[in-house]
Amino acid sequence: MWPKKLVLRLYLLWLRWSSRRYEKELDSQLSGSERAELKAIASKIGKSDKAFLELSRTATRDGLRAEAPELFELLDIKSILHNPFILPYRRPALRFCPPQYRELLESTPVVTIPDFHFHASTRRFAGSNRAFVKVPFGLVFALGAIARAAFGVYQDFDGRRFATLKEKLSALFFIAGNITAPTPILAAAVTQTMGSVRILSATKPAHVMHVMGVFVLLHEFGHVALNHQPCGPNPSRSEIERAMVQEFEADAFALASILRVDLKGAVPWDDVRKLHAFCVCMLLLTLELHTTLRNVRLKPQYPTFLERCKALLDQFSAPETLRDAVDHFSYVLDVGRTAPNSSDEQP
Repeated sequence: MWPKKLVLRLYLLWLRWSSRRYEKELDSQLSGSERAELKAIASKIGKSDKAFLELSRTATRDGLRAEAPELFELLDIKSILHNPFILPYRRPALRFCPPQYRELLESTPVVTIPDFHFHASTRRFAGSNRAFVKVPFGLVFALGAIARAAFGVYQDFDGRRFATLKEKLSALFFIAGNITAPTPILAAAVTQTMGSVRILSATKPAHVMHVMGVFVLLHEFGHVALNHQPCGPNPSRSEIERAMVQEFEADAFALASILRVDLKGAVPWDDVRKLHAFCVCMLLLTLELHTTLRNVRLKPQYPTFLERCKALLDQFSAPETLRDAVDHFSYVLDVGRTAPNSSDEQP
Protein backbone atom coordinates (compact mmCIF):
# COMPACT_ATOMS: atom_id res chain seq x y z
CA MET A 1 0.00 0.00 0.00
CA TRP A 2 2.79 2.45 0.85
CA PRO A 3 4.22 2.60 -2.73
CA LYS A 4 0.80 3.75 -3.95
CA LYS A 5 0.67 6.46 -1.29
CA LEU A 6 4.22 7.52 -2.15
CA VAL A 7 3.36 7.85 -5.84
CA LEU A 8 0.28 9.91 -4.93
CA ARG A 9 2.29 12.21 -2.68
CA LEU A 10 4.94 12.72 -5.38
CA TYR A 11 2.21 13.52 -7.90
CA LEU A 12 0.69 16.03 -5.48
CA LEU A 13 4.06 17.65 -4.92
CA TRP A 14 4.48 18.05 -8.68
CA LEU A 15 0.97 19.51 -9.00
CA ARG A 16 1.62 21.96 -6.18
CA TRP A 17 4.96 23.06 -7.64
CA SER A 18 3.54 23.52 -11.14
CA SER A 19 0.40 25.31 -9.98
CA ARG A 20 2.31 27.68 -7.72
CA ARG A 21 4.62 28.48 -10.59
CA TYR A 22 1.48 29.38 -12.58
CA GLU A 23 0.24 31.50 -9.67
CA LYS A 24 3.54 33.38 -9.51
CA GLU A 25 3.46 34.16 -13.23
CA LEU A 26 -0.18 35.21 -13.11
CA ASP A 27 0.14 37.23 -9.93
CA SER A 28 2.73 39.46 -11.58
CA GLN A 29 0.13 40.40 -14.22
CA LEU A 30 -2.62 41.34 -11.76
CA SER A 31 -3.15 44.83 -10.47
CA GLY A 32 -3.48 45.43 -6.75
CA SER A 33 -7.24 45.94 -7.04
CA GLU A 34 -7.70 42.76 -9.10
CA ARG A 35 -5.69 40.73 -6.61
CA ALA A 36 -7.72 42.13 -3.72
CA GLU A 37 -11.00 41.39 -5.54
CA LEU A 38 -10.10 37.73 -6.05
CA LYS A 39 -9.10 37.28 -2.43
CA ALA A 40 -12.32 38.94 -1.29
CA ILE A 41 -14.38 36.55 -3.43
CA ALA A 42 -12.68 33.50 -1.93
CA SER A 43 -12.86 34.81 1.62
CA LYS A 44 -16.55 35.70 1.38
CA ILE A 45 -17.57 32.32 0.00
CA GLY A 46 -15.26 30.48 2.37
CA LYS A 47 -17.07 32.07 5.31
CA SER A 48 -20.59 31.49 3.96
CA ASP A 49 -20.66 28.13 2.17
CA LYS A 50 -22.09 25.76 4.77
CA ALA A 51 -20.81 22.62 3.08
CA PHE A 52 -17.27 24.01 2.94
CA LEU A 53 -17.32 25.01 6.60
CA GLU A 54 -18.76 21.68 7.77
CA LEU A 55 -16.27 19.63 5.78
CA SER A 56 -13.39 21.71 7.11
CA ARG A 57 -14.58 21.21 10.71
CA THR A 58 -15.10 17.48 10.18
CA ALA A 59 -11.64 17.12 8.70
CA THR A 60 -9.99 18.78 11.67
CA ARG A 61 -12.10 16.99 14.27
CA ASP A 62 -11.82 13.49 12.85
CA GLY A 63 -8.24 13.64 11.64
CA LEU A 64 -9.41 13.18 8.07
CA ARG A 65 -7.01 15.85 6.85
CA ALA A 66 -4.05 13.72 7.90
CA GLU A 67 -5.53 10.60 6.28
CA ALA A 68 -6.47 12.19 2.97
CA PRO A 69 -4.16 15.18 2.39
CA GLU A 70 -4.76 15.00 -1.36
CA LEU A 71 -8.43 15.89 -0.79
CA PHE A 72 -7.73 18.80 1.49
CA GLU A 73 -5.29 20.39 -0.89
CA LEU A 74 -8.54 21.62 -2.41
CA LEU A 75 -9.91 23.13 0.79
CA ASP A 76 -7.34 25.85 1.36
CA ILE A 77 -8.74 29.22 0.30
CA LYS A 78 -5.16 30.43 -0.07
CA SER A 79 -4.94 28.27 -3.18
CA ILE A 80 -7.44 30.40 -5.08
CA LEU A 81 -4.94 30.95 -7.91
CA HIS A 82 -2.95 27.75 -7.61
CA ASN A 83 -5.36 24.97 -6.83
CA PRO A 84 -3.41 21.82 -7.78
CA PHE A 85 -6.37 19.89 -9.10
CA ILE A 86 -7.29 22.50 -11.72
CA LEU A 87 -3.90 22.18 -13.41
CA PRO A 88 -4.66 18.87 -15.22
CA TYR A 89 -7.62 20.61 -16.88
CA ARG A 90 -6.06 24.00 -17.51
CA ARG A 91 -2.92 22.74 -19.26
CA PRO A 92 -4.69 20.69 -21.96
CA ALA A 93 -7.39 23.38 -22.34
CA LEU A 94 -4.68 25.88 -23.28
CA ARG A 95 -2.91 23.35 -25.47
CA PHE A 96 -6.10 22.51 -27.39
CA CYS A 97 -7.39 26.06 -27.88
CA PRO A 98 -6.73 27.82 -31.23
CA PRO A 99 -3.21 29.33 -31.29
CA GLN A 100 -4.46 32.86 -31.96
CA TYR A 101 -6.19 32.91 -28.55
CA ARG A 102 -3.52 31.17 -26.49
CA GLU A 103 -1.67 34.28 -25.30
CA LEU A 104 -4.93 35.90 -24.14
CA LEU A 105 -6.11 32.78 -22.33
CA GLU A 106 -2.75 32.10 -20.70
CA SER A 107 -3.06 35.47 -18.98
CA THR A 108 -6.70 34.89 -17.97
CA PRO A 109 -6.90 34.05 -14.26
CA VAL A 110 -8.58 30.74 -13.45
CA VAL A 111 -9.58 30.99 -9.81
CA THR A 112 -10.86 28.20 -7.61
CA ILE A 113 -13.46 29.21 -5.06
CA PRO A 114 -14.58 27.29 -1.94
CA ASP A 115 -18.08 26.76 -3.25
CA PHE A 116 -19.66 23.33 -3.66
CA HIS A 117 -22.04 24.45 -6.39
CA PHE A 118 -21.46 23.10 -9.88
CA HIS A 119 -21.19 26.43 -11.68
CA ALA A 120 -18.11 27.53 -13.58
CA SER A 121 -18.52 31.08 -14.91
CA THR A 122 -16.72 33.93 -16.63
CA ARG A 123 -16.69 37.30 -14.91
CA ARG A 124 -15.14 40.75 -15.36
CA PHE A 125 -13.15 42.54 -12.69
CA ALA A 126 -15.05 45.44 -11.16
CA GLY A 127 -12.21 47.88 -11.73
CA SER A 128 -11.26 46.77 -15.24
CA ASN A 129 -12.68 45.04 -18.26
CA ARG A 130 -10.38 42.06 -17.83
CA ALA A 131 -12.04 38.64 -17.66
CA PHE A 132 -11.40 35.85 -15.20
CA VAL A 133 -12.84 32.35 -14.87
CA LYS A 134 -14.33 31.09 -11.62
CA VAL A 135 -14.18 27.36 -11.00
CA PRO A 136 -15.92 26.04 -7.86
CA PHE A 137 -14.85 23.00 -5.88
CA GLY A 138 -18.06 21.37 -7.05
CA LEU A 139 -16.64 21.10 -10.56
CA VAL A 140 -13.44 19.45 -9.40
CA PHE A 141 -15.29 17.04 -7.13
CA ALA A 142 -18.43 16.11 -9.05
CA LEU A 143 -16.88 15.20 -12.40
CA GLY A 144 -15.40 11.95 -11.08
CA ALA A 145 -18.76 10.79 -9.74
CA ILE A 146 -20.59 11.83 -12.93
CA ALA A 147 -18.02 10.10 -15.15
CA ARG A 148 -18.09 6.82 -13.25
CA ALA A 149 -21.87 6.55 -13.14
CA ALA A 150 -22.50 7.89 -16.65
CA PHE A 151 -19.90 5.63 -18.20
CA GLY A 152 -21.32 2.69 -16.26
CA VAL A 153 -24.79 3.40 -17.65
CA TYR A 154 -23.46 3.71 -21.20
CA GLN A 155 -21.39 0.56 -20.79
CA ASP A 156 -24.45 -1.47 -19.78
CA PHE A 157 -26.63 0.01 -22.52
CA ASP A 158 -23.96 -0.67 -25.12
CA GLY A 159 -23.36 -4.24 -23.95
CA ARG A 160 -27.02 -4.92 -23.08
CA ARG A 161 -26.03 -5.86 -19.53
CA PHE A 162 -29.35 -4.95 -17.96
CA ALA A 163 -28.79 -6.91 -14.73
CA THR A 164 -26.54 -4.17 -13.30
CA LEU A 165 -28.14 -1.23 -15.10
CA LYS A 166 -30.56 -0.41 -12.26
CA GLU A 167 -27.76 0.24 -9.75
CA LYS A 168 -25.86 2.46 -12.16
CA LEU A 169 -28.97 4.40 -13.10
CA SER A 170 -29.72 4.88 -9.40
CA ALA A 171 -26.23 6.28 -8.87
CA LEU A 172 -26.57 8.60 -11.87
CA PHE A 173 -29.98 9.79 -10.68
CA PHE A 174 -28.61 10.56 -7.21
CA ILE A 175 -25.73 12.55 -8.67
CA ALA A 176 -27.96 14.41 -11.13
CA GLY A 177 -30.37 15.29 -8.35
CA ASN A 178 -27.65 16.38 -5.92
CA ILE A 179 -24.92 17.97 -8.02
CA THR A 180 -24.71 20.85 -5.57
CA ALA A 181 -23.94 18.52 -2.65
CA PRO A 182 -20.35 18.24 -1.39
CA THR A 183 -18.55 15.70 -3.52
CA PRO A 184 -17.52 13.49 -0.60
CA ILE A 185 -21.28 12.83 -0.28
CA LEU A 186 -21.58 12.20 -4.03
CA ALA A 187 -18.59 9.88 -4.08
CA ALA A 188 -19.86 7.91 -1.09
CA ALA A 189 -23.32 7.64 -2.65
CA VAL A 190 -21.91 6.31 -5.94
CA THR A 191 -19.82 3.75 -4.10
CA GLN A 192 -22.72 2.68 -1.91
CA THR A 193 -25.30 2.59 -4.69
CA MET A 194 -23.12 0.82 -7.21
CA GLY A 195 -21.48 -1.33 -4.53
CA SER A 196 -19.67 -4.22 -6.09
CA VAL A 197 -21.05 -3.49 -9.55
CA ARG A 198 -17.99 -3.65 -11.72
CA ILE A 199 -16.94 -1.04 -14.25
CA LEU A 200 -15.31 -3.09 -16.98
CA SER A 201 -12.69 -0.44 -17.73
CA ALA A 202 -10.73 1.24 -14.95
CA THR A 203 -9.24 3.89 -17.24
CA LYS A 204 -12.19 5.05 -19.34
CA PRO A 205 -14.14 6.73 -16.49
CA ALA A 206 -10.99 8.74 -15.70
CA HIS A 207 -10.67 9.65 -19.38
CA VAL A 208 -14.35 10.64 -19.50
CA MET A 209 -13.87 12.82 -16.41
CA HIS A 210 -10.84 14.51 -17.97
CA VAL A 211 -12.60 15.33 -21.24
CA MET A 212 -15.60 16.70 -19.32
CA GLY A 213 -13.40 18.96 -17.19
CA VAL A 214 -11.42 20.26 -20.17
CA PHE A 215 -14.68 20.99 -22.01
CA VAL A 216 -16.08 23.02 -19.09
CA LEU A 217 -12.90 25.09 -18.87
CA LEU A 218 -12.71 25.56 -22.64
CA HIS A 219 -16.35 26.69 -22.64
CA GLU A 220 -15.42 29.49 -20.25
CA PHE A 221 -12.28 30.25 -22.27
CA GLY A 222 -14.56 30.52 -25.30
CA HIS A 223 -16.48 33.35 -23.64
CA VAL A 224 -13.18 35.15 -23.05
CA ALA A 225 -11.67 34.49 -26.49
CA LEU A 226 -14.84 35.55 -28.33
CA ASN A 227 -15.24 38.64 -26.11
CA HIS A 228 -18.73 37.71 -24.98
CA GLN A 229 -20.55 40.25 -22.85
CA PRO A 230 -22.81 39.20 -19.97
CA CYS A 231 -26.44 40.25 -19.64
CA GLY A 232 -27.43 42.98 -17.24
CA PRO A 233 -29.75 42.37 -14.26
CA ASN A 234 -32.88 43.03 -16.37
CA PRO A 235 -31.96 41.91 -19.88
CA SER A 236 -34.00 42.93 -22.89
CA ARG A 237 -35.24 40.40 -25.44
CA SER A 238 -32.33 41.20 -27.76
CA GLU A 239 -29.82 40.75 -24.89
CA ILE A 240 -31.37 37.39 -24.00
CA GLU A 241 -31.16 36.24 -27.63
CA ARG A 242 -27.54 37.41 -27.85
CA ALA A 243 -26.66 35.60 -24.61
CA MET A 244 -28.20 32.35 -25.85
CA VAL A 245 -26.17 32.58 -29.06
CA GLN A 246 -23.06 33.17 -26.94
CA GLU A 247 -23.67 29.95 -24.97
CA PHE A 248 -23.89 27.95 -28.20
CA GLU A 249 -20.76 29.69 -29.51
CA ALA A 250 -18.79 28.90 -26.34
CA ASP A 251 -19.85 25.24 -26.55
CA ALA A 252 -18.77 25.09 -30.19
CA PHE A 253 -15.43 26.76 -29.36
CA ALA A 254 -14.82 24.17 -26.65
CA LEU A 255 -15.73 21.09 -28.68
CA ALA A 256 -13.89 22.31 -31.79
CA SER A 257 -10.79 22.77 -29.63
CA ILE A 258 -11.08 19.25 -28.20
CA LEU A 259 -11.67 17.76 -31.66
CA ARG A 260 -8.77 19.85 -33.03
CA VAL A 261 -10.81 21.25 -35.91
CA ASP A 262 -11.76 24.68 -37.21
CA LEU A 263 -15.13 25.99 -36.09
CA LYS A 264 -16.40 26.12 -39.67
CA GLY A 265 -14.46 23.16 -41.00
CA ALA A 266 -15.55 19.58 -41.53
CA VAL A 267 -14.71 17.09 -38.80
CA PRO A 268 -12.69 14.04 -39.88
CA TRP A 269 -14.65 11.79 -37.53
CA ASP A 270 -12.79 8.83 -36.10
CA ASP A 271 -13.25 6.65 -33.01
CA VAL A 272 -11.30 9.02 -30.73
CA ARG A 273 -13.21 12.11 -31.82
CA LYS A 274 -16.53 10.28 -31.46
CA LEU A 275 -15.60 9.19 -27.93
CA HIS A 276 -14.59 12.73 -26.94
CA ALA A 277 -17.77 14.23 -28.38
CA PHE A 278 -19.83 11.60 -26.60
CA CYS A 279 -18.12 12.46 -23.28
CA VAL A 280 -19.24 16.06 -23.73
CA CYS A 281 -22.78 14.95 -24.55
CA MET A 282 -22.86 12.73 -21.45
CA LEU A 283 -22.01 15.73 -19.27
CA LEU A 284 -24.67 17.93 -20.88
CA LEU A 285 -27.31 15.19 -20.63
CA THR A 286 -26.48 14.57 -16.97
CA LEU A 287 -26.94 18.29 -16.28
CA GLU A 288 -30.22 18.13 -18.22
CA LEU A 289 -31.28 15.27 -15.98
CA HIS A 290 -30.40 17.42 -12.97
CA THR A 291 -32.69 20.22 -14.14
CA THR A 292 -35.44 17.66 -14.78
CA LEU A 293 -35.19 15.93 -11.40
CA ARG A 294 -34.97 19.17 -9.43
CA ASN A 295 -37.37 21.24 -11.56
CA VAL A 296 -34.61 23.79 -12.03
CA ARG A 297 -35.70 26.81 -14.04
CA LEU A 298 -32.80 28.21 -15.99
CA LYS A 299 -32.53 31.94 -16.55
CA PRO A 300 -34.11 32.95 -19.87
CA GLN A 301 -30.71 33.72 -21.41
CA TYR A 302 -29.57 30.11 -21.01
CA PRO A 303 -30.59 27.36 -23.46
CA THR A 304 -31.34 23.96 -21.97
CA PHE A 305 -28.52 21.44 -21.79
CA LEU A 306 -30.42 19.19 -24.18
CA GLU A 307 -30.63 22.05 -26.71
CA ARG A 308 -26.91 22.63 -26.30
CA CYS A 309 -26.19 18.94 -26.89
CA LYS A 310 -28.31 18.82 -30.05
CA ALA A 311 -26.77 22.05 -31.35
CA LEU A 312 -23.28 20.56 -31.10
CA LEU A 313 -24.30 17.41 -32.92
CA ASP A 314 -25.86 19.50 -35.71
CA GLN A 315 -23.06 22.05 -36.02
CA PHE A 316 -20.35 19.42 -36.36
CA SER A 317 -22.43 17.09 -38.54
CA ALA A 318 -22.07 14.22 -36.09
CA PRO A 319 -22.20 10.77 -37.69
CA GLU A 320 -25.25 8.57 -37.16
CA THR A 321 -23.33 6.22 -34.87
CA LEU A 322 -22.64 9.11 -32.48
CA ARG A 323 -26.21 10.38 -32.69
CA ASP A 324 -27.50 6.88 -31.97
CA ALA A 325 -25.24 6.60 -28.91
CA VAL A 326 -26.49 9.95 -27.60
CA ASP A 327 -30.12 8.93 -28.24
CA HIS A 328 -29.38 5.66 -26.45
CA PHE A 329 -28.04 7.50 -23.41
CA SER A 330 -30.94 9.98 -23.52
CA TYR A 331 -33.16 7.16 -22.32
CA VAL A 332 -32.28 8.17 -18.76
CA LEU A 333 -33.94 11.53 -19.39
CA ASP A 334 -37.22 9.86 -20.24
CA VAL A 335 -36.98 7.80 -17.08
CA GLY A 336 -36.01 10.88 -15.08
CA ARG A 337 -39.13 12.76 -16.13
CA THR A 338 -41.23 10.23 -14.25
CA ALA A 339 -39.06 10.31 -11.11
CA PRO A 340 -41.07 11.26 -8.00
CA ASN A 341 -38.43 13.21 -6.06
CA SER A 342 -38.20 16.43 -8.06
CA SER A 343 -38.48 19.82 -6.39
CA ASP A 344 -38.15 23.54 -7.03
CA GLU A 345 -34.67 23.77 -5.55
CA GLN A 346 -32.27 25.88 -7.60
CA PRO A 347 -28.72 24.67 -8.32
